[in-house]
Amino acid sequence: MAAALDAIGLISGGLGIIQFFLDNVPSSTPQGASVQIKAGLGDDTSDNLGGGIDNVYAFDYNNNYLGVSSGCSMGDGGVCQVTVDQGNAGVQADYVSISNGNDATCIAWVSVSQFDSSPGGAWTGDIGYNCGDIWYYGNQLAGRNPDGSEYRPYCAWFDGDHTNGFQYASLKFTVRAYGEKASDTISQNKVCSASIFGADTGPINGQPESISKKRSVKRAPSTRRSWMENRLIISSHAGHTAEHLCNSATSWGPDFVGADGQFCDMATKTLSPLCSKEDVDGCIDVSQNGTVVAKRSIARRSVPITKANIPRDYLVTVLLRMADRFSVEWSIKYEVPVHRQLLAYFSSYFKAAFESGFAESTQEVFVLEGLSAITYQELFRWLYTKQLDLL
Repeated sequence: MAAALDAIGLISGGLGIIQFFLDNVPSSTPQGASVQIKAGLGDDTSDNLGGGIDNVYAFDYNNNYLGVSSGCSMGDGGVCQVTVDQGNAGVQADYVSISNGNDATCIAWVSVSQFDSSPGGAWTGDIGYNCGDIWYYGNQLAGRNPDGSEYRPYCAWFDGDHTNGFQYASLKFTVRAYGEKASDTISQNKVCSASIFGADTGPINGQPESISKKRSVKRAPSTRRSWMENRLIISSHAGHTAEHLCNSATSWGPDFVGADGQFCDMATKTLSPLCSKEDVDGCIDVSQNGTVVAKRSIARRSVPITKANIPRDYLVTVLLRMADRFSVEWSIKYEVPVHRQLLAYFSSYFKAAFESGFAESTQEVFVLEGLSAITYQELFRWLYTKQLDLL
């Protein structure tokens, strides 16, 4: 079994001691404390959970400033590993502070090793989650749970310019509180008081408190980054459920399919079952390549709604145009995304258009004229639900 140190992580919904692999702790170097920062990763194809770290700072036992390292950038699932340039490399870094850049980073862990090989520590995104920070699931392997199962921490969001309403840009923590003294940290209820979360990107000069204090929980931002609208994360990890993600006030990120067979629309925090698990009205169909294909049913007299993260080759845009009673001109009134497969299956016109090999086969916009928008809406509703309202 790989060498490990004691650290704090979520175990069956509560914080406990996990074995954090030493392979995920930076090796010591002659200049001072070494720090590794790991970005979260939603799945094997996700991106944009990585970001940039501006600086890493170290402080001694009395909270005196020891030195600083320059930052680095990292992609999703990437690693930033730096060495703090200390005036005296042998002085142990009892406190470490990191400041994030202006690109939001979902941090899975920050691990520290000392120059003199004395015990280090590892702050994980589970701590950020437990202490009220905005979070998302991560799948990066960090260590082992007590039962031998894989330990993959959540990741916590930090952003230097507070885009979308992020509350924290920096972090400072007591290294040993999340290492050799992890058991005491839990038993004395100091998991949150051993960390300070800062609103700006400069070094945090304060000292983590010695008394227990859990921060107030701030709701996640109501808007999402544009890339999140085009991404679906799928996880088979037993601890990653869509229900928990959807029900959390502080979760934030792309839409998610969990091991519980449910789908979370993170824009609205709406939970729906997968049709493969529960074939009911409102269930979600997911294609083999991991994209949301369709919602099985729609509301009465509404145009079919599809997810923004469906690849373009699945959809065409239909422009519905109605005659203006006061003008001979036609005006566009509605724009509706419709699945190519449905149109081709029920319409010989669209089937021929899509399979002709001519320009129409790659056309992304079709215009329908001559009928009222309500008539077209009822037609599209029937395509998806096989229900039709007759007067």
